[in-house]
Amino acid sequence: MDAKEYLKSIKRMDVMINGMIRERDQLRGMRYKITQVLNPVKVSGGGTNEGFTGASDRLLDLEEEINREVDRFADLKQEAGEMLKRLEDPKHYEVLHRHYILFE
Repeated sequence: MDAKEYLKSIKRMDVMINGMIRERDQLRGMRYKITQVLNPVKVSGGGTNEGFTGASDRLLDLEEEINREVDRFADLKQEAGEMLKRLEDPKHYEVLHRHYILFE
């Protein structure tokens, strides 16, 4: 992987994390919209709450995955920032830092 692809991978990771966060927010909303269908004659059995539980489990898994990816993202940005600091021309540093680290 060359330097440009390496730096582009930071933006790809940012886009991926933002997508995961949107999915998490959607799951949070769905978790509260799930309703139980009432069956008037059902006597035995305790009934299940799979909809709520399934959404809650997926939400917890997604939260953990987001946290791992954010940690990786922060490490990658820090590493890239350290590499950019080695550039001798301050203008090169500024342009690359703004584009690949700050996404300006």
